[in-house]
Amino acid sequence: MMNTLVIILMALPFYESATDALLLHDRFLAHVDGLGTLSAEQLASLHMEARDTQLIVRGLSLLEPAFADALAHFDYGRYDAAASGFAQLQAADDPFLSAESGYWLARTEVARDRLEEAERLLLDWSAPATGHSQHSVRGAQVLLLLAHCQLNNLRFDETAATLETVATEYPQTSEALAIAAQQMKLELSRRERGTLGEVADYMDYSASRLAAEDDSQSVRRQQDHIVELLDNLIEQAEQNEQRQGGGGGSRQNRGQRQSPSNPLEESRVTPGAGKVGELHTAPKADPGEMWGKLPPSERERILQSLRNRFPSRYRQLVEQYYRSMAEEK
Repeated sequence: MMNTLVIILMALPFYESATDALLLHDRFLAHVDGLGTLSAEQLASLHMEARDTQLIVRGLSLLEPAFADALAHFDYGRYDAAASGFAQLQAADDPFLSAESGYWLARTEVARDRLEEAERLLLDWSAPATGHSQHSVRGAQVLLLLAHCQLNNLRFDETAATLETVATEYPQTSEALAIAAQQMKLELSRRERGTLGEVADYMDYSASRLAAEDDSQSVRRQQDHIVELLDNLIEQAEQNEQRQGGGGGSRQNRGQRQSPSNPLEESRVTPGAGKVGELHTAPKADPGEMWGKLPPSERERILQSLRNRFPSRYRQLVEQYYRSMAEEK
């Protein structure tokens, strides 16, 4: 199935109806006519394209060369230059130029995998006070792009709320955008709390933020949450082992157990198996890939926390689990 983000970004500018399209384009053309900066030939060309979904982008490119330059930088993957150009233009007095530049600035941040920054920009763009939705055809795309960022930034309640807003404000959205919304709703419904799948989500988030050179308190809290999740998972595995008579026991009564008659020198995991009791319950989870994406210093930080918190028997199991998974990548 096509990636949700690709669907959102490939979708054409969306209008609730043909009437909405004509009204917005008429307002834009009247705005351009009133500026008096384009030649008669350029104006005639724009008026002939009144029904083209890309009319506003083409018109703004003619009106503002800096906008055309920023788009070119984006197309060629020069995202730093594109971001700089769009950032300046989003503060323009021209409401059409401000709205379109703000949308493209957020897209540039998504392209740079700076989803926290993109989320903030999209929230600002969609705020009623900006009036951007009255000067742009990007309303539905902006909200779905916002939901994508929120989902990947692990703000699941906010994602659900944004998707509900899309359904309310854009009930006749295009088929492509409707598919993207449905995919995100499906992903939310399949989310499993307290599993290695959730650990993988947080590892992926941590890795992407570190790649963006983000060492904020928020990121450190998420990293601590990874260890907390592992703590809970290992506690569950210990309790499960105790119920099954496996000798794991809880931390409270661990000192009261008798030692096995033939203990192993160290815990072992069958190469390639990567299974630790109940720790592998999440379907389709791929924590090894996320673990492998983390910088060595971050992997060592998490492992050190494990060394400090967990008994050696389970610590070794978790360490070997992640290392074996990472080696398979």
